[in-house]
Amino acid sequence: MRLEQSIDCPDCGTPIAIETRALMEGASFACGNCGAEISMAGRAEEGWGAAQAKFAALKADMLKDGEGGA
Repeated sequence: MRLEQSIDCPDCGTPIAIETRALMEGASFACGNCGAEISMAGRAEEGWGAAQAKFAALKADMLKDGEGGA
């Protein structure tokens, strides 16, 4: 599944097409108008990984509880 979206360039405001998964994995994207690049900051990447792990654990707990109570 491709999750393509856009983010306005912080320098000139032109929309920059990004692929969400690639951005989360550390890819950078350049503005076609002015050449400015955007990427995920290192600390944000760490937070994203932790959030994904918490979500997976919550989902597993919910599925386990749903199976036992049904």
